[in-house]
Amino acid sequence: QTDKTGTLTEAKMQLQNVLTLKELVVEKATRSEKLTLSERSVLELALAGTDILIENPHDLPKEWRLSGHPIEASIVRAGIAHDLDVATHTKSASVLRFNSTNKFSLSKQESTGSIVALGAPEILLKRSKMDKETYVAAEAAIMRIAGEGKRLLGVAKVSKTAAKVAEGADPAGAAEDMQFLGIMVFVDPLRKEAKGAIEKIESLGASVVMLTGDLKGTALSIGRELGWSIDEGQILSGEEVRALSDKELLANLRNIRIFARVTPEDKLRVGKLYRELGEVVAMTGDGVNDAPSLKAVDIGIALGSGSDVAKATADLVLLDDNFKTIVSAIEEGRRMLDNIRKTAVYLLSTSLNEVMLIGGALLAGLPLPLTALQIIWVNLFTESLPALSFAFDDLYDTKEGAKKSVSNIFNAEVKFLTVGIGTLISAMLFALYWSLLHYGIELVEAQSVIFLCLAGYILVVAFSLRSLKQPIYSYNPFGNKMLNISVCVAALFILATVTIPFMQDIFNLTIPSPALLGLVAVWLVVNIIVIELAKAVFRNARSA
Repeated sequence: QTDKTGTLTEAKMQLQNVLTLKELVVEKATRSEKLTLSERSVLELALAGTDILIENPHDLPKEWRLSGHPIEASIVRAGIAHDLDVATHTKSASVLRFNSTNKFSLSKQESTGSIVALGAPEILLKRSKMDKETYVAAEAAIMRIAGEGKRLLGVAKVSKTAAKVAEGADPAGAAEDMQFLGIMVFVDPLRKEAKGAIEKIESLGASVVMLTGDLKGTALSIGRELGWSIDEGQILSGEEVRALSDKELLANLRNIRIFARVTPEDKLRVGKLYRELGEVVAMTGDGVNDAPSLKAVDIGIALGSGSDVAKATADLVLLDDNFKTIVSAIEEGRRMLDNIRKTAVYLLSTSLNEVMLIGGALLAGLPLPLTALQIIWVNLFTESLPALSFAFDDLYDTKEGAKKSVSNIFNAEVKFLTVGIGTLISAMLFALYWSLLHYGIELVEAQSVIFLCLAGYILVVAFSLRSLKQPIYSYNPFGNKMLNISVCVAALFILATVTIPFMQDIFNLTIPSPALLGLVAVWLVVNIIVIELAKAVFRNARSA
């Protein structure tokens, strides 16, 4: 679940237009670089509601560096661009800070004493006195503009209740008699990489749900710009969410792609309900009020530009606020999980070979096919190097779903391949050893053949296990350079063990006859076929 602003968009708000109530009613469609007197008046009042830190106030206004909320910074820049006395108009006292419940702020302008309200246009519109015809026309215009993907901020004056507010009455409750002045229209460009990032993350098996404080129309426009094929039935407003019971919301949750005009409480509830569906939930957030949601889900992701409280609560901090970085993190996590599983199958199956081979020989009353020193040598210089090389493998499954089973290393596939491959190869290896002794091959030569078969198997199987799902012909088996180097180095150690005389004496090995060396080569090819068949059996069983 992701916020829209900052992660999907650039969070670079630009004031595109100022529309008075009169212009909204007549549905003014054009915008001019030069504001009318009425529009300038709306902008002047909006400046009183900003809370911006000017880092270099002694420089020229056009060179100011502003710190604060992107929308408020955009208002100040617009005031500078239109030659307003920004320093004077921004002098105000906060009466009510913006919060997710009221969705508006109140500020008392120092120069005039007026109480200025900034916030959600539809909320301010409902609190203002006007005739029904004007209200309906203004509301329709607001929804139409929001449907174009614009972000809107309403501006109003508190008229008759200014005295009550100043005297300390409940500001939100007292500010019911407003004079709606107009709206400010902002554009927040979609990140260029956002659409590709969404497509990529969905190809990895994850589902993306947008939660935003913006109007339905704004959120829907952004969703379609991202390439989502969504209709009105796949978007819920915070008001609609609160009207549904948990049972009703759970029944429709998988079909919803966008939650608009949500509060932090809505985010918390939605996150918990997704977890009830068995989903692994990651959620982004930046505000103080987002902290409970970030704590409640499986993975809380705070934006680097967010509050310290959100960052302290979250599991991860997204330093660049970019959704693409989340996708990269998922890819890296999926790669690491796949590589751990490959290593588990590789080490456990080969170890099972050794255990079952030695155990089978003891039960059958045969001489040991491998000595303790030979087993240690194989494990130390043959098995360990390729196993370490799996850490550098970049081949991973991109189609595994985002269920909780994803985090389970020993899933059904790992267990099946470990036991299946280990048991079958062990049985084949024992049958080979028994046949060698049965047909009169000397013990030392038979042990040398088994040593080469086991060591060679351990080396070649690494290429087949680069993917536990894909057949070996569907990818480049030699795509892991570290694995190639490891196998070559390990192969040199094995060859040296059976060819250099003093090492032959140490390990009690010899060079097998050409016929038996050919048997070793055939054995390695058969092993690859067996492993690929085991992968195919599990792949077909899973898709059935």
